[in-house]
Amino acid sequence: MRVDLKPPRRTGGDDNIIPMINIVFLLLIFFMVAGQIKAMDSAGVELPDGDLGARARPEAITLAMDSHNRLSLNGAPVPLTDLDAALAPLLADSDRIALLADRSLRAADLDPVLAVIRARGVPRVSLLTTGLESP
Repeated sequence: MRVDLKPPRRTGGDDNIIPMINIVFLLLIFFMVAGQIKAMDSAGVELPDGDLGARARPEAITLAMDSHNRLSLNGAPVPLTDLDAALAPLLADSDRIALLADRSLRAADLDPVLAVIRARGVPRVSLLTTGLESP
């Protein structure tokens, strides 16, 4: 006489759900760690479209100019007259500036800002645009 000591196996559809939940959570953790989730600190600036150039690297100094010619340095509003003094301590740590200029601005609107940056001797200024995929 043969006695089967194994408990009867459940044949419900829930057997494959636990591994799927594990995979979903691992993917969620991967994308949270691998992806950079960062809010734009320059509210109100609509970047121009651009399809040339390389991807921008995060810079320590971010200067934004909105459509009403208002400046913000690393998210804090700063008037043009105080820009030189506000840049001085930041340039001790970094020699690059990322410039976010609204698409409605003219080049003449940026001239006073660029003159201050040029007078400070900043060697690299990155003008950020929205990235367009080439056809």
